[in-house]
Amino acid sequence: MSPLWRNRLHLGLSPGGVSCLRLARGWRPRAVAHGDVACAPAATGEAPWQPALTTLSSVLQDNAGAEAVVVLSNHFVRYALVPFHERLVRPADDLALARHQFLEAYGPLAANWSVRMSDTGRDRGPRLACAIDGGLLEALRKLCREQRIALISVQPYLMAAFNQWQAQFDSTGSFALLEAGRLCLLRFRDAQWQSVTSRRIGADWLSDFATLRGRERMLSGVDAAEPGSTYVCAPDQPAPTAEQQRQHPDLVWLPAAAETPPASTPSGYALALSGG
Repeated sequence: MSPLWRNRLHLGLSPGGVSCLRLARGWRPRAVAHGDVACAPAATGEAPWQPALTTLSSVLQDNAGAEAVVVLSNHFVRYALVPFHERLVRPADDLALARHQFLEAYGPLAANWSVRMSDTGRDRGPRLACAIDGGLLEALRKLCREQRIALISVQPYLMAAFNQWQAQFDSTGSFALLEAGRLCLLRFRDAQWQSVTSRRIGADWLSDFATLRGRERMLSGVDAAEPGSTYVCAPDQPAPTAEQQRQHPDLVWLPAAAETPPASTPSGYALALSGG
């Protein structure tokens, strides 16, 4: 079957379950189904992604021949900045350095992680690296093979969302991505990465965010008056109140969804749709 005519599944995997949007392909792709399927929390000793993967198995049924784009919740991904080194001339050297950084930060747990790096910035400054459990990646591939699904890409939520919105950003600022129980903060200056942080958060996420941002600035030696806005992507949160906007004038609140077809897709599918 020509890829033009394959149905496409946009899938978001998180600790809470699986979000799925199914598009009928062709000359004019259209949404034909969407839904959320919840899953139970991981049991003691179980990989945190296992319940979502088990749920995905049922979601993929009756979709043989489709292609899939999978976006992974930041709960399942770790991030690091890999500094620029003139002596590292091969991509394999960069990956080796990134693996070393993850091992230094997380210990033997990181030995089985699959590591990837951003395509841009190698000759200009730090590059953003991400790591996921190698067992998760292999299980995804195996499941798609069994269900006869063409796995097109597996993307971390932070980078998928950043790529979706970056055309609206200035060259200096921050990007804050919020999902249930986790906040990621990505700082950039003059179009170069400065820092990346991923933290668990509570219900009062704005308070946690203010604390996180203050700690980041203190550790990096950045002046609190550093220019640049912080762009906040919080698709599953209520729209900010007038009081919240008054208290946080430097925050730019992004809409629930970027211009990604179909425009009527509920904000709850932002994780799945961010894969483009």
